[in-house]
Amino acid sequence: RTSSAPDIGDFQHNYFDISKAPKSAVIHYNEVVPFSEVSRAEIKRKSDGVLSVDPLIDDNPDQLWLYFMTYLNEKPYLGVNIHGYHVQHYTTYERRRSTGGHYRTRTVQRTHNVTDFHLTIDLTSYVSRQWLRIAVIPSKNTMKAGEVVSLRHAIEQYTRSEKNLKEIVCQKQFVGWNFQELKNKIKGLISSTGYPHHIGV
Repeated sequence: RTSSAPDIGDFQHNYFDISKAPKSAVIHYNEVVPFSEVSRAEIKRKSDGVLSVDPLIDDNPDQLWLYFMTYLNEKPYLGVNIHGYHVQHYTTYERRRSTGGHYRTRTVQRTHNVTDFHLTIDLTSYVSRQWLRIAVIPSKNTMKAGEVVSLRHAIEQYTRSEKNLKEIVCQKQFVGWNFQELKNKIKGLISSTGYPHHIGV
């Protein structure tokens, strides 16, 4: 039995744990037929990716598929922000008026962070251009019903929807990077120079 795709409003936004997707819903790079043209949809480039409101991809599933395939082949930006800082302690005095009209001054100890250095390292050149896999993350109701939602199903649901406001999002994730280990090594390298204060990565 082939299950129909759920309504587009049933999809969860901003929830991208690919391990939740059934294996049959995952598309791998080598399973996609190579395309000979790129998407002609008008786009706007923003700090967090590519955005399009072009009618070309609003109700045409083939054009929306081509749009996703085109920009999946662009590397996502990967930058590491490194912040070195120390904590400075200082004293302030607060003057308050009592109910009897008398003023009292009290001492308050405060702290604030002082930046020693702040830099960003661009690691995009170390990111593979080829994407690995893509999947639609189903909602809880969809998973409970045992339905499988493929990217093609999601695209068809989106383009068939007549809602005035609708959105379909593809978010890229880095695979094969141990970010915790990377953070620890960067902190260790900076500490080895003799820097004694706090390091944020």
